[in-house]
Amino acid sequence: MHLKDNSQDKKYFTIIPNYIANHSTANDQALYFQMKRLSGDNNTCYASEKYFKSKLGIGSKALKKSLDYLLDKKWIAFLGFREIETPGGKQKIKIYSIKDIWKMNIEHFDKGLSEREPLLQSKGVSESNQRGVQKEPKGSSFEQQRRTTNKNYKNNNNICLFDLFWKDYPVKENKKKAREVWVKKNLDTSYEKIIAFIKKAKNTDRWNKKIIPHPTTFLNGERWEDDLTSYGEIVRKPFYRGDPLVEKNGKQYVISDGQWLEFAGDKKDLVYK
Repeated sequence: MHLKDNSQDKKYFTIIPNYIANHSTANDQALYFQMKRLSGDNNTCYASEKYFKSKLGIGSKALKKSLDYLLDKKWIAFLGFREIETPGGKQKIKIYSIKDIWKMNIEHFDKGLSEREPLLQSKGVSESNQRGVQKEPKGSSFEQQRRTTNKNYKNNNNICLFDLFWKDYPVKENKKKAREVWVKKNLDTSYEKIIAFIKKAKNTDRWNKKIIPHPTTFLNGERWEDDLTSYGEIVRKPFYRGDPLVEKNGKQYVISDGQWLEFAGDKKDLVYK
């Protein structure tokens, strides 16, 4: 991976804007920090994905997720590939540019708290509570840290993406468990993809027959990655002025008040539902 830093803010320190700290996970922040640090004073450096996974202590899937998030937020930009010489021969590496987001950072904090872009629920506590958050004492267990995270999640007054998901999802069962899965899997970053899938799935034959997984099953199985072609298209039936239209022996009939009337209208007046 080849990095280029155009942000022009580093001489003795690697600086991360509060905007990024407030709108990303610990993995996202760590990756951004490493990419920014490794870009060097001459704006260029080389680092492999293996290096980042080792530094961050994460796997390939988590690294890709954070990298995609930074790209989606436009905090970094993919510039293309470059061929370099390595001990094992020539190798193509990806080139990224660190974007200048100081203007975005300043504009965000110049706004009133109510005007700012909402913090994602699982990304941390609300801005108004940041100064009052107490650090966990050293040696605290993972369970204590988890409880603190969940408390921050529940007390955040900003918009909750899980609640928006719950509003759109057609099966309303075991909300508490579904919320726990949402937080555990950090699904705020997949919210738009999940909602887009739900809207399309509602127009499939399977979901119209009420063959819909429970929310926890849907979230745990990441079912929004399913191929919707396997769900089947809805077969819509024609209606003429509210009455069903049927075909028999090569002719079309409108069934109105129990009578079969041969259709003689205009097909453009048919409604399919």
